[in-house]
Amino acid sequence: MVEQLLMEYNIALPRYIQQAEYIGVLISYLYTDAPELGDVPVHEVVSKLLALKPQLNFQKILHKLLDTWLHSRGASPALSVDQDITQHNISLAPVDAHENTSEEDEVRLKRLSYLLGDHNHLEQSVKHLLSLLKADSSVVTINTKVIVYKMLFAITPKRLLEKLSNTSTEALNSQHQVLLFLCELQRLHIHLTVEEFQAMKKIGVIYQLLKNHSHEPQVIKQYYVAVALGGV
Repeated sequence: MVEQLLMEYNIALPRYIQQAEYIGVLISYLYTDAPELGDVPVHEVVSKLLALKPQLNFQKILHKLLDTWLHSRGASPALSVDQDITQHNISLAPVDAHENTSEEDEVRLKRLSYLLGDHNHLEQSVKHLLSLLKADSSVVTINTKVIVYKMLFAITPKRLLEKLSNTSTEALNSQHQVLLFLCELQRLHIHLTVEEFQAMKKIGVIYQLLKNHSHEPQVIKQYYVAVALGGV
């Protein structure tokens, strides 16, 4: 049945055929490759695959893929051919923001955008992304949270986002801007958590930035924006 389904959509590739018995793994492969599969309706294929194995926990697959692509550098989930994805313990180790290249980030965003483009699961996806924003920065890095905000703004209607977050989009955007600035500080080897940033006296940091990084006016400009957002 799985092979016939893949043939129907003209995607009966050896890579997929080998996973015919392990539908969870096959689904993860299809979503990984989705941006390169052209006009293939991957969401539709996945729905039919799930119908073949209704006991499969799709929300768990969805969340694992989200976490993998948000935390890693564009890599595919590390999957074994003899197990379903629901049995895997995918590593969610934080990755340093500045090791990522723009090309890798673009791949990640394409995969995430496609995965979250299935409106049948939009509300659950948004709830999961919002839960990541509440996680400690030692578990979910600031860089990852920046990507989460980008995805939320890209895929979620304003009314739904405000309802699920219980926060105005203006406030969410302000929080996003602060995180963007903290990423800039990390590039200058100044590491602050959101809590530290909100609690600190910022005049001293402004002085240090003006003194040591006056050649980077964009950073200074962003800092003043962040100060205005976060309050001195």
